[in-house]
Amino acid sequence: MKATRIIALLLSLMLTLGVCFALASCGAPEPDDDGEDECTMHTDANGDGVCDTEGCGATVTPAPTPSGDQFNEKGELMLFKGGAPTFQIVLGSDVGSAASGVNDIVKVLNGLCTKEIKVATTADPVEEVEILVGTVSNRGSEYKIDKYTLGEKGYVVKQIGTKIVVLGGSSASLTTAISYLKETVFGLKKNNEKFTDFAMASANNTEKIQSDYNVSSVTIAGNSIKDYVIVSNKKASDKTAKAIADKLQDNLYKEIGVHLDTETGTEPIENKLSIVIRTVENDFTSDGYSVKVDEDGNLIIECMFEYLFEEATDGFFDRMIFSKKGKVSIGSDYEYTEDMLNIRYEDFGAVSGDGLNDFDAIYEAHELANLYGHTVHATPGAVYDILKTGGRTAVIMTNTYWYDAEFIVDDTSFAYNDNAERGASIFEIKSGSTQQSYTPNANGNAIEKKLAELTAGGLKKDELKSFDIGLGRAAMIYIVDTEHKNYVRYGINADKGQNQMEFIVVDEEGNIDPTTYLLYDYAHVSYVKVVYVDDAPITVSGGKVTTIANNFPRNYDWYTARGIRITRSNSTLDGLSHVIVGEGENGAPYNGFINVTNCHNATVKNCTLSAHKAYSLETNASNVMGTYDLAPNSANDVHFYNVRMHNFYVEVGGKEVISVNNGWWGIMGGNDCKNLIVEKCQLTRVDAHRGTYNITIKDSDVANITIIGGGKLTISDSRIHMATSSQKYLVTLRVDYGSTWNGEFEIVNTQAVLPDDSTVSNTFCLIYGEWNEINMAASRHDFGYDCYMPHTVTLDNFDVVDRSGKHLSKINTLSLAIGSSAAADIGKTTVNPY
Repeated sequence: MKATRIIALLLSLMLTLGVCFALASCGAPEPDDDGEDECTMHTDANGDGVCDTEGCGATVTPAPTPSGDQFNEKGELMLFKGGAPTFQIVLGSDVGSAASGVNDIVKVLNGLCTKEIKVATTADPVEEVEILVGTVSNRGSEYKIDKYTLGEKGYVVKQIGTKIVVLGGSSASLTTAISYLKETVFGLKKNNEKFTDFAMASANNTEKIQSDYNVSSVTIAGNSIKDYVIVSNKKASDKTAKAIADKLQDNLYKEIGVHLDTETGTEPIENKLSIVIRTVENDFTSDGYSVKVDEDGNLIIECMFEYLFEEATDGFFDRMIFSKKGKVSIGSDYEYTEDMLNIRYEDFGAVSGDGLNDFDAIYEAHELANLYGHTVHATPGAVYDILKTGGRTAVIMTNTYWYDAEFIVDDTSFAYNDNAERGASIFEIKSGSTQQSYTPNANGNAIEKKLAELTAGGLKKDELKSFDIGLGRAAMIYIVDTEHKNYVRYGINADKGQNQMEFIVVDEEGNIDPTTYLLYDYAHVSYVKVVYVDDAPITVSGGKVTTIANNFPRNYDWYTARGIRITRSNSTLDGLSHVIVGEGENGAPYNGFINVTNCHNATVKNCTLSAHKAYSLETNASNVMGTYDLAPNSANDVHFYNVRMHNFYVEVGGKEVISVNNGWWGIMGGNDCKNLIVEKCQLTRVDAHRGTYNITIKDSDVANITIIGGGKLTISDSRIHMATSSQKYLVTLRVDYGSTWNGEFEIVNTQAVLPDDSTVSNTFCLIYGEWNEINMAASRHDFGYDCYMPHTVTLDNFDVVDRSGKHLSKINTLSLAIGSSAAADIGKTTVNPY
């Protein structure tokens, strides 16, 4: 049998060559200009008597096959003898769902013959006569056809020796080939006669190769794209690149008939031309997507954003190859970039100046940016309207550029009792790290056990230099004692105080930054709150915000937030302008347009802000409600640099005066900060309601320094303005919190500036406060802590001047402190010694 097969194949090859030379349409291909084979003639490279290509107008005529045990007198391959099949059907590895078509054929044939037809796989024993369906690679190279040479729409049903190859260039075309086998080769219909002897008719050989591509050839740096491999990372960390590589492989085959192999990696394969597809780390500066040809002719495709990678790559190949016609060439110096780093509010439906609410668009833009690390851009000159927010806040976690765009925040757009609206900031510059709380617990986790150990005997402010609870990261640690209240306010706005709390800043090993040492002793630690400070720096720059002020009743029912909240360490707000309009006869208070809270190293610079109109309480005209534009709270290393005011000066009664205490509230009020710096600023108030540790005011114009706390107060190269004609003191230690500063004052190269109508003469004072005031003593008021005068006061080159800077000779005496101290036994009649 083997000898017969070899002789038959040799005879078949000889006859095939003879027939091929006899056919006018069968010959060698003619190359086009760039070396690509163009379908102009038919070839018979495998010597089977059937031309290998079709589509140029010629008719395929197969060569006859020699006689033998498997062939009839016409030289045709016998498939049935005496009603019994001579063949088995072998299903290749890629048949897939097309196998159902084969099963249909077998089912019909089994009803027309005397023996069931065997359906085998490539692992089953080989038989002499076989119908090979799909890719069967273990039957000899003479029967192997690369399906990708057929094209996605191409297929072949062809006798080669004692085998019939049924193959499609795709799953769909394989199904077509199987239908051809059924209907044309076997001639199966609804009613067939029984098979006796049946052969594969020579005329039924067919080979259809797809050639209807718009693109005839593609070269990259002079190399045919057929010579490339596609390289991507198959690891889960870069699964997007692998999916894109697979899709590109499919699309190249579908659109131009070129099938490329794929390899695993992130760099070009050695000694192979490569199309490299890889996700790269977001550097926050590049455009986000790039395609370039390197010096070796490799095509390198990179993207920073996985979710945009596929769309961008699809778009690139559509533009550069698939939408073209004829020959396509990508040069050796080709480079393309696409701006994916930037998101604009207009991408999400914001429309400038139409008066409709743009908050949804703003919110969604930042949501997407935060997810993938994009920067966000307003359109220069645009006007965005912000009405109701539904109590939501647009969270900013990436660089944001507002340029000169304007945001109109309409605080008249919601009802007086809508707590969700009034309580939500419009924007929050926020950390990606979550805050965590830990309670001392000897039986808890490792951090809780360590915390229990460190706090067992309380904490002493003069002793605590390290606080390692096993975080392993730099952090702000807020220490809280719920069993003790301090900052118990006295006076018109008296309250019951706060849980004793302050923060320290520790490094990875728990060493405490000396500028954040404790202000107080802690007899008991209820819990600690941890805020990590390892955020990458971000900047929000530009923008003009116009607030249309609320006109709600003059009550202390609630504060309006609707501004910008900064809770991310290493954040900068740069170049913002805030203007307030629409302030009428009524208005509920604001708690700070810019709030800096629970973060480390925050900078607000080059901003111009506004003081709010001062409103007295409806039920008590003598109580003016505090309302701020700038509010630092429980934050460390807060730097206000070149922060100016639209209304530092105002005109009252035909005179230009400082706005604070002249119809407007002071601009800044804060609590519990450490290391607060005011530099090159113009502010109508620097106010620390509750203890601030270390304050620096330098090269600034300030009216009303009103503080309590400790550490070092430094005022240098500055001008401190008196807000009223009777004011004659530089710094007020807040009476309602015990007029305390546990530390030192240093005042250098500084002027106290008196207004033109000042009534002050003779004496000017550095510090104003009240100590052991009669009512305070009578009530035995307890602030919750000991009260202090500054330990030392250093004064160097201090002067009292008028607005022009001229020395006022009428001031001839300088006193350290003035205020009320009615009782002779200061420090003994109140709860808190002074």
